[in-house]
Amino acid sequence: RLSVPASRLGVPQKPSPRMRGNAGRRRWQPKQQPAEVAAAAEAADTSNGADAAAGARGPDPAEAAASRCTAGSGPAGSAEDGPSPGHLGWAVSFGKNVYGQLGRPTASGSSGTVARIEGLAAAGPASAASCGFDHSALVAGGRLLLFGKNNRGQSGQPSSGQRGDKDRPDPAEDVLVPTPAAGLPSSCIVSSVACGGEHVVLLLEGGEVWALGDNSKGQCGLGAGSPRFSPAARRCERLGPMSAVSAGYRHSAALSEGRGSLYVWGAGNQGQLGLGGRRDSPEPQLLDVGAPVHACVLGRWHSLAATEKCVWAFGWGRFGVLGQGDMTDHRSPVRIEGLPGTSGGLHCIVSGAVHCGAVVGDERQPLVWGRGQLGRLGLGSEANALWPTPVPNISGVEQLAMGGDFSAVRLADGSWHVWGKGEEGQLGLGEVDRAKRLRPTPTQALQGARLVALGDCHGIALP
Repeated sequence: RLSVPASRLGVPQKPSPRMRGNAGRRRWQPKQQPAEVAAAAEAADTSNGADAAAGARGPDPAEAAASRCTAGSGPAGSAEDGPSPGHLGWAVSFGKNVYGQLGRPTASGSSGTVARIEGLAAAGPASAASCGFDHSALVAGGRLLLFGKNNRGQSGQPSSGQRGDKDRPDPAEDVLVPTPAAGLPSSCIVSSVACGGEHVVLLLEGGEVWALGDNSKGQCGLGAGSPRFSPAARRCERLGPMSAVSAGYRHSAALSEGRGSLYVWGAGNQGQLGLGGRRDSPEPQLLDVGAPVHACVLGRWHSLAATEKCVWAFGWGRFGVLGQGDMTDHRSPVRIEGLPGTSGGLHCIVSGAVHCGAVVGDERQPLVWGRGQLGRLGLGSEANALWPTPVPNISGVEQLAMGGDFSAVRLADGSWHVWGKGEEGQLGLGEVDRAKRLRPTPTQALQGARLVALGDCHGIALP
């Protein structure tokens, strides 16, 4: 289950005036979903919670991608600077911890308790975070720190007994505490990071893109003939200076510095690269949507890209995740009707595993669409939303984050609300149970957090 990044492709690392919209009162008017299509979508949404990936019956039901949060994959500049008003004074984590993805000294099943991530004092304050399927990343003092599951090198550590087989992963041990990634020169200063399903894409100061982890579909962008698994970070040589990066389950993207050119690579089996076919691409490919791209986010098998005038979607369309009013796949970008671009009041776009969101208008209203099972849309039911739909009674959103089966928002007053699946403690409500929250639920545990990155079943909050 995927996706943060945060974000989380990350949106541009420091929200530009373009992403804040223009002055003037703007209210987004929701589209009516065709009754027969909505009914068909709801009827199709019958699998139970354990498989947001398998329920889609997509190409790889066993795994899913990492979420991208609006601010979580960017640096501190993506939220307000300065100390936090609440009690949160350090990086914290919550949710599933089977593989050490919470950054605590011991791995455990799950934890609904929001607790401090250990071992960061020497590195300095964390400025960016991203969560993958079962691994996590932090940027602290310009260094990349990884922890969690490491079976494909996604936590940046080679195994103790290298087999030397580039086509098979080594049985590397999981990483329980934040640890510097192997292969990255000490002179490199990391500005942002995006965790995919089992890979990591990072952006350095100066615009270089590096990647590590699972490269079986070319998602590290290292070119034809490159190793299928790379626990050591390697530079994506075919990319020039970039301004933002993003990672989905097995595909990745980057935005060029200044020009707004969008490059995509990795798995293309569901059309998620937007190149018109289903082929994988081990090398970055330019995707032309007819205008400069201001932000891009990736989900499990789909992608979104925002321009000045509109938002484009492409890839796997099940559950209405492309916002087209149906469940059709699209191998090339299609416009999400009624959703404004960055000059028309769009503040950000976000993607989880199989649900998406945006914040629009002067009221900063959150809109959501895609799969509704387990309440991940926050609309009060488990029905799918085939069009962008307002979350009731929520406005003034400063950050919207989405994970595998859950979501979170930070409001202008600093309060946080969460909704969706809570079985692994990923809502941070201090409990681990099978309860799901169909509507936004306030939580005091994240008070003072500036930004949150959500993964498949866990999350990280930064002060």
